[in-house]
Amino acid sequence: MSGANLGDKMRKGAALAVKQVNADGGIDDKTIDWVFYDPAGDTSTAVQQTNRMLEISPTPPACKRSTWGPDVNLYLDPAAVADLLDRPDVRVVDTRASLADGPTGREMWAAGHVRGAVHADWIDDWGTTVDGVEGMLPAAEEFAAAMSRLGIDNDTLVVAYDDNALFTASRLAWALLHYGHERVAVLDGGFPAWAEAGLPVSADEADATPRPRSFVVDGSRDLRREMAEVRTLLDRDDVRLVDCRMDATFDASAGRIPGATRLPSPTLVGDDGRFKRGEEVAALAAAAGVAQEGPTVLYCGGGVSAAAVLVSLRDAGYENLTLYDGSWSEWFQHDENPIERHA
Repeated sequence: MSGANLGDKMRKGAALAVKQVNADGGIDDKTIDWVFYDPAGDTSTAVQQTNRMLEISPTPPACKRSTWGPDVNLYLDPAAVADLLDRPDVRVVDTRASLADGPTGREMWAAGHVRGAVHADWIDDWGTTVDGVEGMLPAAEEFAAAMSRLGIDNDTLVVAYDDNALFTASRLAWALLHYGHERVAVLDGGFPAWAEAGLPVSADEADATPRPRSFVVDGSRDLRREMAEVRTLLDRDDVRLVDCRMDATFDASAGRIPGATRLPSPTLVGDDGRFKRGEEVAALAAAAGVAQEGPTVLYCGGGVSAAAVLVSLRDAGYENLTLYDGSWSEWFQHDENPIERHA
């Protein structure tokens, strides 16, 4: 089946399933290894991605979505996610959480979630506490054990979603990418977009306990910075430090890490509730002084908003991006750390 014929059979806005390549270069219709999605509904773009992938590596053993470069996006719209729900190699993770009074993330999940989605709290289920800072990324072994409990292995396509306000899905995506797992995507628009699309909502408690699998971390991709590293970077002109806190959080704080520019995470979300793309992201990045090839260090209050910015920039083709995990919650607690006070 040629790429053009495959594209002709696609409905607009649908997921493009790329079939495993036979030894003779043909396409096996029985096995699906990769999924590409073009949110603009242009199947030719997805076909181009397919052809490019096949030219690079005709028989890769597993999907590595980010391997194919900046034209592969990290976001899936609700319809694309709905098409994936019955695949045994897909795990949907509800990461909704609350930092204020009201329902907890688990209570939100219990009231209604994407069918089959397991809930995972970024602090309680796969985070750790370091020097009083909650939700820090755990060591590789601990993180791997948490992913295994969630029914994720190294061949699983993880689709994370949140409430589209506290960007915990991006936090999980960043963590997986850091630990070398590139089969990850974020539900664009979060659970509100799913509900608005009228897609099925489940309250099945059985989804809370998926069958455990074996997730193994084989090194990291160095997407994380520690406080001591950030200190050493403050005097380097070639490194861009970016504060991604929401305006209210930023204004209520004592200041910023010296030299940091501003790229608040909510500015990356459009009026339609979906993440901005392409030129819109590039314009915001340029205003913050972010170069296409970095190096760029992102931080926020606790590593969540900065993760949303990192995923957005990565999707837009930006490289050499890292996240300061402890962020402001850690930085301001140490008297030896300089602070640029608000004017």
